[in-house]
Amino acid sequence: MTSVYGNAILTIIAAAGDDANHGLPGIGSFRPGYKVADLGRYQIVQSHLNLYQRSIEQTTWATRAWTYQELILSPRSLIFFETHVEWLCRRTEWYEQLDLEHPNFNVKRRRVYPEEQVKLEISDYHDLVLEYTRRNLTFETDIVNAFAGIMAAIDDKFFWGIPYSRFGQFLAWAVERVLSEDVPDERRDCGLSIPSWSWLSCRGAIDLNSFPRVRQSLLAVYRWRSGQLEQICTPELISLFEGSNLRQADVIWYDDSDWTVCIEDLPSDVTLNENQLIFWAPTVANSNNKEREYVILGDNMFGEDLIALDITWKDKIATRLGRVNFELEDWPVGNVVKKLIIME
Repeated sequence: MTSVYGNAILTIIAAAGDDANHGLPGIGSFRPGYKVADLGRYQIVQSHLNLYQRSIEQTTWATRAWTYQELILSPRSLIFFETHVEWLCRRTEWYEQLDLEHPNFNVKRRRVYPEEQVKLEISDYHDLVLEYTRRNLTFETDIVNAFAGIMAAIDDKFFWGIPYSRFGQFLAWAVERVLSEDVPDERRDCGLSIPSWSWLSCRGAIDLNSFPRVRQSLLAVYRWRSGQLEQICTPELISLFEGSNLRQADVIWYDDSDWTVCIEDLPSDVTLNENQLIFWAPTVANSNNKEREYVILGDNMFGEDLIALDITWKDKIATRLGRVNFELEDWPVGNVVKKLIIME
């Protein structure tokens, strides 16, 4: 879809109606009447558009996950609504019935890209994922394909929707919700074998920078690929404390050998597959549930909270249940255990 939409001269978007069968208003269907005042040389036509109505956001089209690629990747779009047409490009946005055609005017304040730019930036990825996962899919099996074009437009490598360049940080994604964070995430039932550590595996709006977000990651993450270990990322910090607050007991990694995973470290009685993540990590037992454990990812940008994954174990394989935060001052130094995590 990246090349289809990105190379299109113009994308025609049928945003009216409740489904794709509605068609374009006015073509073979009823046309709304307009009041016309004839002034001789000019005519004044009554507008049906209310400037204060966010028409694009109010359409069914804007709630569908598949249409998000259409909106983001198309350099120029002509959008048909019930009562008007809108022009949208990377430089500006014009309504058919409003005299707002100054090139710098933008009703929705969308990010303005250079006309020739096709690629998206990794700095946009958090917003792209959040908006995409707020939309609806008729078939959950489409969760990857309906977003694949957007990932392809970003200059980065991806592993089940998480970019290599920010892998350690974005492993701390969270589902937007009001309920307690101790409630496990709701998994998609789509038959795609999406690993639990990927945001693609969960229902709900996904926040990659959920507050408090990971400032720097402790993890060196590997994947199993073609019978070899492939490194995805390296640690961004070695301790959760800095400067005068640093104590010897608080250091997580003393040198590279502490976080490097070797073939010899892998358990012989575990079957590896290419969807798994493999990494050394500091862990803390869950005092309320012996079957669950916390894997420390890093601290937040203010250095006041720890961000961890809530996991459970089965046959030496970890499954992500969710994300939790707890205050750094409650860090149980004496109860930390370094473990090899194989997560799927």
